[in-house]
Amino acid sequence: MPIPPPPIVVGGETAAGARLAGRIGDGWSAFDDNFEAHLPVYLESLAASGRRREDQRVIVGFQGDWLSDESIADSPWVTAPTETWERWRAAGADGAIVLARTTADVDALVEAAERW
Repeated sequence: MPIPPPPIVVGGETAAGARLAGRIGDGWSAFDDNFEAHLPVYLESLAASGRRREDQRVIVGFQGDWLSDESIADSPWVTAPTETWERWRAAGADGAIVLARTTADVDALVEAAERW
């Protein structure tokens, strides 16, 4: 086993997944459509397990219709990146994952980051 062991972030899309992450994970991730609903479950599980939120990494993911070929150019992560991040940070996220399907999506996100 590597020393130190790598952190394990549990992707929990259900209440059961959020509870599991709170018990055994070094963090938790969920998609934007269920993040806020399951965050209290995750936090309750952390507390019940005697674990501290400060020691965890909480990630919100944005994939949209991941099978689509639609551009993310109109995504709030592109049109208003700072405001979008502030909204999710206030909701309890430490970080975000935004799905980029194409080179144009990556370019749009890079341009948005430059406006940050």
